[in-house]
Amino acid sequence: MELSSSDKERIQHQYDALAKKTLVGEAKSHRRTLAKRAAREVTFSDLSESELAQLFTTDEYESDYFRFQVSGFDVLVKNELLAEALNALPERKRDIKGGSKWEIRYLSFWAFSYFFLL
Repeated sequence: MELSSSDKERIQHQYDALAKKTLVGEAKSHRRTLAKRAAREVTFSDLSESELAQLFTTDEYESDYFRFQVSGFDVLVKNELLAEALNALPERKRDIKGGSKWEIRYLSFWAFSYFFLL
């Protein structure tokens, strides 16, 4: 069955109207999506220092630490002053295996004093 020219024109107009409605609806949806995103997004210049500090991470490598052998375990120390304090201790004082509570407290106090009183 062959369509008349007026039927073909009517179908073409219906298709055009449907395509326009679809495009207008998609444009509205896209604008709504952009508005929602803009409401959630903040520029970096608007962030406080503490908020900016939360947005990055730093890599940590074993070479960033000082390694000590204590009681048969490897202990990694990142603070250079504390590492110097531990390094200044004789190995007998550093190794708390079998040490009394007083020796452990002395080691803790000595490291604390060296670190904070310099």
